[in-house]
Amino acid sequence: MTITQLLILLSLAVAICFYIYLIYSGLYREVIIEKSKFSLLAKPSTIVYKFIRGPHKLWHRAFNQLAKIQPDCKSFGIFYDNPQEIAGNECRSVIGVMANEDELQQENLEKLIQDGYLKGSFPSVKSAVYVKFPVNNYVSVILGIRKIYPLMNSFIRKFRLNAYPFMEIYEKSNLYIVTPLDNQDKFYVPEYHNIEKKKED
Repeated sequence: MTITQLLILLSLAVAICFYIYLIYSGLYREVIIEKSKFSLLAKPSTIVYKFIRGPHKLWHRAFNQLAKIQPDCKSFGIFYDNPQEIAGNECRSVIGVMANEDELQQENLEKLIQDGYLKGSFPSVKSAVYVKFPVNNYVSVILGIRKIYPLMNSFIRKFRLNAYPFMEIYEKSNLYIVTPLDNQDKFYVPEYHNIEKKKED
């Protein structure tokens, strides 16, 4: 066997392994869109959050830091602006954790507060549009996001739903992408409204 043939075989083996890895990560996983009561928002919940203004890479950086401090709670992100329509440095988003007081370790809560996080709350929601996507690894998250958002946007347009804003909730080994159908305005944190007031002035 020549070196060229060996390299071809190795390349094929790597490609096959990568393809199998993508399948395991959810490449062909079916996306099922639900429009009903969403259990994680069925009751009011306490949150600890940080408002972010800037490109979404800042959100991802903050998410990685948050996961190290509070790995066991439900983490979430809210994205108020579409980066395809709004300049990256103007995009507004929120990152945080959803947890009852007894779920947040005092030491971790103090670390979050020191890092600029604030305490707040989410209202209960009677109905929402959402997708549950199992997550095996980071690639699963990327695949899920790329698959789910276009389908959810089409679903919302098709049925002319008043659904906003988009949220990502990470719980254990699942990613939920959800947008509420009621109480939407209560998912906009005070910092968002402060920026809107400055624009009007």
